[in-house]
Amino acid sequence: MAEDELNLTQWSAVVALLVVLLVPLAVAGAAWARQRYVRAITTLQAALAQGDGAVELHRPTAPPNRVPLDLDPLPAAEAASSDAAQPARRLRRRVLGVQFVAGLLYWWLLLLVLLVAGVVWWQMSGEPTFDDGAGGTTAVAEALSLHLVLWPLLVLPAVLGWAFQAGLPENRVWIGAGLTVTAFAAGLIGSGAEPGAALLLATAAAMLAAMLAAFLRPAVRGAGPPLVAALTIGLVVFAFGVAFAAAFDDGEDSETTTEDWLWATLYLLAVLALAAAAAWRMLLRLAKRYEARRFSDQQMALHAYWALITGWCGALVLAVSFDTRTQHAMEWMAAVVMVAWYGWRALERVALWWARRGGPPPCSALLMLRVFKPSARSEAFTDRFLARWRFAGPTWMIAGPDLAGGHLEPDEFFAFLRGRLRERFIVQADEIPARLQALDESRDPDGRCRVHELFCSNATWRETVLALMDRAGVVLLDLREYHPGRLGTRFELEAVLQRVPLERLVVLVAAGDDPAPVEAEVRDAWRLVDPRGRNDRGAGGDSVPRLTLLSVDDGSAAEMHGLIAACAAAANVAVQR
Repeated sequence: MAEDELNLTQWSAVVALLVVLLVPLAVAGAAWARQRYVRAITTLQAALAQGDGAVELHRPTAPPNRVPLDLDPLPAAEAASSDAAQPARRLRRRVLGVQFVAGLLYWWLLLLVLLVAGVVWWQMSGEPTFDDGAGGTTAVAEALSLHLVLWPLLVLPAVLGWAFQAGLPENRVWIGAGLTVTAFAAGLIGSGAEPGAALLLATAAAMLAAMLAAFLRPAVRGAGPPLVAALTIGLVVFAFGVAFAAAFDDGEDSETTTEDWLWATLYLLAVLALAAAAAWRMLLRLAKRYEARRFSDQQMALHAYWALITGWCGALVLAVSFDTRTQHAMEWMAAVVMVAWYGWRALERVALWWARRGGPPPCSALLMLRVFKPSARSEAFTDRFLARWRFAGPTWMIAGPDLAGGHLEPDEFFAFLRGRLRERFIVQADEIPARLQALDESRDPDGRCRVHELFCSNATWRETVLALMDRAGVVLLDLREYHPGRLGTRFELEAVLQRVPLERLVVLVAAGDDPAPVEAEVRDAWRLVDPRGRNDRGAGGDSVPRLTLLSVDDGSAAEMHGLIAACAAAANVAVQR
């Protein structure tokens, strides 16, 4: 082998480094796929618009409904009057605790491997010892003081992984991460490091954290992790093909002919085609495993997150193998990293099984109706709500352009890549029963229930909504940013008041808006409801029909606590009936 050629270990180091460098490409690809996905959904909804799909609601022919409806405005933070959501909160705490502890211990194990690799390299490379020549330990003390400033990095990856899984507000997560990185930089400067070097290291840590955490964001995790897996497999296959060709290169200097260039080009194209086929096969495999409930979307995102950190640590270890004085020590260290990765996944699976043991059965499904609007604020609120409610029960939604990209599920992303989005649309009314029957209400291995979005044409969405109302245990109607011109939401408002018992209905309004217009719309819709067939009982169980309007502001923890409690209580009413 020529001196300038790479051995197998060095090839592995290059591949591991390239895998880490794929992160920005995968993030950009996920953002691009999200935009194209939303555009495809919008285009299909417009193309499948066959008529207006009008559905006549049964309205009284006699005088309008004279039974008054008592509206009870209540801040969502004060709605936690029931312990119905306590089992779900307990399950959520156990699962998130297991994921946090598992991530923290795994990160510490990787740091230990890096530390041992550094010590081995220091000893085998013949570098001077820590002795200062007088038998003192000045160098050791300096090294220890430097390591003390690294404490923020001991917890940052695990905390980031936990924060996004828990559904904390993203601005607070990034502020906390920024303060942690700032403390790291200040500690470096306080230990005597050059300000420029400290700033460079802090910037590198911040960029690494930002790129990795991007995969845990709800808007990216449906497409980002599958793209990382596919690109990684394709890269490994391509690197193996190049290394295979390099192994048969005799290294002799000879004149390169046109025929040589032609064969080299054909071989390169063949390797690229093989890499693309392997990447595509990986996507299909992930799609099948996700449909079989081998993992949830959150698990896939979290595993991709830790896989990238593992690849980064493996690249650091294998990079030292370029020093021939380390012999094969670094290969063994890299093997330890791989064993730790597979062992950690197996142990985490067992720990999640333990966390789910004795957990409550899923609540009845929650039908989430909303005003379609291009609002990032609404998307963030829904993310935080679903991060909590998914431990209680499944969620049904009518897919719309406003939240289609925000809740891009892996199976929807796979259908988009395969050009099969149209197959997911309910085009004819006779397709509705089969689609609703296929909705799965079981839990994933991490205890979460899934969010099911139903894609409808303009001719079927009303009938689909009515069918979902009849099957759902609780209906959450989000009237924030509603005005009388929202005809679709007005139809849902009339329908839900006519078909759903008030104790199984949760209505949201914006805390900062004037409640009078929304209350007037609700009262007007109630006036058109046929009182026959209703028990005319309110959410409190008294003889007067009463509907509570929960007002929410920025989706604080207290508001989420109250909202989840209200939904769980409504779901329990459905079970008791």
